[in-house]
Amino acid sequence: MRKMRVYEYAKQNNTTSKAVIEKLKEMDYEVSNHMSTITENAKNRLDGVFRQVKEKKQTDGTNQNRKPARNQPNKSANRPAKKFSQVMADIMGITVIKMAVVSQITV
Repeated sequence: MRKMRVYEYAKQNNTTSKAVIEKLKEMDYEVSNHMSTITENAKNRLDGVFRQVKEKKQTDGTNQNRKPARNQPNKSANRPAKKFSQVMADIMGITVIKMAVVSQITV
């Protein structure tokens, strides 16, 4: 009877340790972290669960390589665009302030 670590099982099945831990807890196995060991019996039960999940994903035809889109608004869309003259004034203002400080120090 070979015991296996949670992270090893997760790596073999291309899933996360967190998902494996959640499934084990649902099946009333005591696990605390990714380094916990699982018995052969628990491994066999997990195989059944993850096989069903894998088959379901394959029948759905979803692309697992794509990340889900975030529903965050574009922050720059809320601000009005600065005119070129405003940008140049900002740059010149910073330059003028730096020059004034330098001239006072050198005098």
